Amino acid sequence: MGVIVRVACCRVELRETTLLVVNPLRTHTIPKSAIKDVSVNEGGTLGVWIDEEQEIQCYAFGGSLIDHFLGTSDKAERTIERWRSSGDTASKSEATPQVSWTLCPPADVAILLCIVITVTGITWMAVTGT
Repeated sequence: MGVIVRVACCRVELRETTLLVVNPLRTHTIPKSAIKDVSVNEGGTLGVWIDEEQEIQCYAFGGSLIDHFLGTSDKAERTIERWRSSGDTASKSEATPQVSWTLCPPADVAILLCIVITVTGITWMAVTGT
């Protein structure tokens, strides 16, 4: 349950001067001026290129059967390109992408409860077993 909720919480947000990419474990805040390119690979995964070697993949647009028919990753790519070409870029001092851990309280609570119940069960079996 926790893994499913974490994946379901993935999203891409266009803000005034930054692009927010929320993946299951990491959240990337990318200033508009730091984005070099946006592309969709053969599998349908949306990628934001910071330089020639560093790509941030967006799990919210990770390619799927639905995407194959609806083209949601391609639409997201075009939307981000239009947003990039509009004004309001961050200054060069703010052009460094930031990475932080993704907080998803419902998923984190589910995973924590799973761990607690498992440890409790193992302990109970060890204490009461012969």
